[in-house]
Amino acid sequence: MMATKTFTITVFQNPNKAQSRTVEGLDFMRINFVNGEQIRAGDALGLSFALENNGDVGYDDLKITATVYDLGITRSVGSFDLHTDDEVTKTLILDIPYYAYPGEYPVRITVSGDGVNKRVVHRYFNVN
Repeated sequence: MMATKTFTITVFQNPNKAQSRTVEGLDFMRINFVNGEQIRAGDALGLSFALENNGDVGYDDLKITATVYDLGITRSVGSFDLHTDDEVTKTLILDIPYYAYPGEYPVRITVSGDGVNKRVVHRYFNVN
């Protein structure tokens, strides 16, 4: 007896390229750095997210989480619902520590909730 499994792997060539990613009707319309991608250590980094539900079902208890592992920072916004043919904009503020070294840092952005497999995208910002 032989068992088979099917996996779908999606690869994006450029993680900085602003593209929509639609899965099960949930679409990242925008992910923006509120004050740009350049920041000084000790300042606040604002992230704005626009989500759209262009699918056939609504989503409950969605949460957006932004994590900068290199700096030990995690912040979340939620819980919120996103009904069919609806969109929402949310903002998160990440306090960049004063001791952050200059350089490029990745931000891991996830969307999770009831009926949604976790979605993950990455964006990069620079500390001057």
